[in-house]
Amino acid sequence: MECDATAYHYACNRQVLFDQQSRFQKAEKIYQVLQEYYHGDLAEAEVLDVGCSAGLIACWLAEKVKFIYGIDIDQDVIAQVTELEKRVPNFKFVFAGGDRLPFQTGRFDIIICNIMYNFLTPEAQERMFEEIRRCLRPGGMCYFAAPNRLMLLDGKFKLPFLLWLPRNLAQKYVRLFSRHKVFNEYFKTYLGLRQMVSGRFTGRDITMEVIDHPQKYRLLSTGNKGLILSIRILARLFYPFLPNYIFVLYK
Repeated sequence: MECDATAYHYACNRQVLFDQQSRFQKAEKIYQVLQEYYHGDLAEAEVLDVGCSAGLIACWLAEKVKFIYGIDIDQDVIAQVTELEKRVPNFKFVFAGGDRLPFQTGRFDIIICNIMYNFLTPEAQERMFEEIRRCLRPGGMCYFAAPNRLMLLDGKFKLPFLLWLPRNLAQKYVRLFSRHKVFNEYFKTYLGLRQMVSGRFTGRDITMEVIDHPQKYRLLSTGNKGLILSIRILARLFYPFLPNYIFVLYK
């Protein structure tokens, strides 16, 4: 797929975002979290997926909720989500950014923010969470899955310790060693993530709950007890360096 440099592109050349099996597996994980932590009837919930990309997660969840909107500004996904809208009657795509949600106050029971905050500048990240809080009804829930700046190897550039570097050095590192030549993402550490959401929401980090029950949350298909125990131990030892964290947040 050719990328037009005049518009925003992320899904270009990232076929994993169009892969049903992997995206539906992630949707199952999100749904399991919603089942455990949403204080209401999921079948009656109005949901917003912020940064829905190709829409596959949202459309899988559409079968479980009353209605779901997806928003994104990625030009590469428009054809896909337009086709999905025709096939899924309770899914609607809106071309919009996460820091300016085009919905009325208190519109949603659940808002999903899944591995996308890092595509916004720090200022836009703050605006996005103000917008999420505004658009949630009182008592509503946000599922927030967030990549960590201290992860050892990122999923896009695949360069060790890239995110640890100052931005000017990170940009040079990317130009030299990655096929993606522009470093334009903004990650936070675990502490930074906690600080960003703590003043706006109640709730908690459920990362270890998910890691401790990998089959329940569709992280692993194996029931190998030795492997599961090893993952639990390593996750606790290296918690500040985990690639992602999961929070459930309430207004």
